[in-house]
Amino acid sequence: MPTLEAPPPPVQTAKTNFPAASPAAGALQSSIPFAFAHSVITRQRTPEEESWLRIARAVSAEFALTVDQRYKERANPRPQLDRLLETGLASILIRRESGGGGGNWALAIEIIREVAAGDGSLGVLLMHHLLATNGLHRLPEPVRTQRETEVTKKRFWLGNGGVNPLDSEITATPTGGGRFLLNGRKTFCTGGAYADRVGLVARRTDTNDVIGVSISPNRPGIRIGRDWDAIGLPLADSGTFTYENAEIGEGDYSSWGDGSRSHFGALIQAGNAVKSSHLGFSNVYLGIAIGSLRAAREYIHAHSRPWITSGVEKAWDDPHIIFQFGEYWARIEAAIAVSNSASLRAQRIADSPPGEIGDQERGETSIAIATFNVLAFQATVEVTSKILDWTGARSSASKFGFDRYWRDARTYSLHHPYNYKVHEVGDFGLNGRFPPKTFYS
Repeated sequence: MPTLEAPPPPVQTAKTNFPAASPAAGALQSSIPFAFAHSVITRQRTPEEESWLRIARAVSAEFALTVDQRYKERANPRPQLDRLLETGLASILIRRESGGGGGNWALAIEIIREVAAGDGSLGVLLMHHLLATNGLHRLPEPVRTQRETEVTKKRFWLGNGGVNPLDSEITATPTGGGRFLLNGRKTFCTGGAYADRVGLVARRTDTNDVIGVSISPNRPGIRIGRDWDAIGLPLADSGTFTYENAEIGEGDYSSWGDGSRSHFGALIQAGNAVKSSHLGFSNVYLGIAIGSLRAAREYIHAHSRPWITSGVEKAWDDPHIIFQFGEYWARIEAAIAVSNSASLRAQRIADSPPGEIGDQERGETSIAIATFNVLAFQATVEVTSKILDWTGARSSASKFGFDRYWRDARTYSLHHPYNYKVHEVGDFGLNGRFPPKTFYS
């Protein structure tokens, strides 16, 4: 996808009823009087997919105008989430017959990447929302259609209310009539504080079965911790949810696995969510790196001065700046190429009937995704930490907000430990072993 170009005017998508971004968003053009370079690493897309990506780039540029101020104020991002719902980007994975975009995950991760380039927190929130909409196909009818139209018609935002598999399980105790009481505590409940519905996983105390639950976070017995205090992504709100006898009914849950399955196993069996989430995670911080390159390039052309011994008059002609920019541009292009390949592999698994995909193909897909994780991590951490080397001393002023990119990237990239991803790739390359089937591989 074009990664570093100025956003073109948005267009109406051909087969949906969602409005395009506003004319004001489409008018957001850089003051730099030359054509932006763009990524030459692309996948084949339909005209409609290109249309969605033009909307995503325009909305991302819109978000980028206010992100530094919103970060400083820790402003509630609900207006921006409503914007994503309004444009239809947040419904891209929902069926057309329910009012959605009918897209697939290969398109969704490119949208996530683009939104993250403008605002890392919003990229994170969109990723978790899209994972939740991607899972709606597991629900029986008519519940599935009801949940889908809540997003498309009522413009519900979906968040995480308790999926972290490293915490203790939430329990669901039966009280009769198909009703249960939820009890437990979960950390890293990303976006749940701003959501209209949150998803969580619980274990029934009577049958030991694992169930998936979708409820309003405002239901009695649910306490939102508001304790998110990381160095980056301040608006993602990945805080704690505590359940104290929160009641759910038959329309709030569905079975995800029998008692022999762990929380991990139930999530893995539930579908392609594990591989999709890994692609989504890494495309968030790859998007952050792309956003930092865009900001650096604009700053260099608007403010930077060449070094006194460079022999050139303009900073953008300084050979050392060009070298550094080229080095990291190439790393981002490589990560995009691997992301495209990995997303197509993951999409094939998602589209295939149960039992059609063998262990070999699943294993190779895991390695492709792990390889992308490694490349995205390397590119993102290095780009966001080196950005001030290219832009110069004045760019360290807080008003330019260049530190935001590094803080966001480091906060999110820690959720999938880099060393273990490198180990997965190395163990395959050296010993031909695929990663074990876990929530993280």
